[in-house]
Amino acid sequence: MKHLKQIIFSIIILITPKLVLSQANDENKCFLKRIFNSYDTSYIEKTSKDFSIILNNKNWMDIYQLKIGDEVLSLQADLCYDVGMSIGYKMFSIGYSFNINDLAFTGSKINRSEWNLNLANNMTSLEMFYFNNKGQTNITEYRNDSTSFGFNESFDGLNTKVYGADLYYFVNNKKYSNAYVNSNKFRQIKSVGSMIIGLSFSNESLNFDFSRLPEQEQLETLKKKNIIEHTYDTFSVSIGYGYNFVFLKDGQPISQ
Repeated sequence: MKHLKQIIFSIIILITPKLVLSQANDENKCFLKRIFNSYDTSYIEKTSKDFSIILNNKNWMDIYQLKIGDEVLSLQADLCYDVGMSIGYKMFSIGYSFNINDLAFTGSKINRSEWNLNLANNMTSLEMFYFNNKGQTNITEYRNDSTSFGFNESFDGLNTKVYGADLYYFVNNKKYSNAYVNSNKFRQIKSVGSMIIGLSFSNESLNFDFSRLPEQEQLETLKKKNIIEHTYDTFSVSIGYGYNFVFLKDGQPISQ
């Protein structure tokens, strides 16, 4: 596992300068540009705009199951709503988002924020991210070998921090304008699809404070346990397919 992490970070380190150099000068017909940033002009059109501002929204719900010996504790967060903004210049973009549940008067006390940095050309996309999530969640069930109890109790002793990176390769990159390139830099002018290959890594740190469990008879033994601090890595390889539809307006192609 340790060596796999080193391999993934080595790939990220190697690919980043290529991403940068491939768009360093639009007029430079260098070797890297021809490999990493060439495209079929009958399918992709390049615009003259370099800057972008994008608003985004993400809805999510966390579910946890903690097992200690023969005791199992199930938790579930309320449905949360993140809003944010990313600012891009050519191949670079940086974004920030935060949870708005408190602003929406839902009563949830979940503090979450996320940062991400994206480096992309039409062949590859590298996104690095960090987010933390702490505050209220809900205990839904406690069980052991002999019994089970359902709960609906709030709990604020869980804190998670996650950082990682997602690397994608777009197979049909000469014709397919991928969604990770700043939307104002390239646009699709003819419908086409592409296979997408992804490689992902993340590191998650979890902190669980048993002393903050609610006053329930069934949870008394757990309340006496020490704080758990656990860190683990996740790796994944994914394969998918994307397709860009282009609609015509007055006989002229418009942006996807």
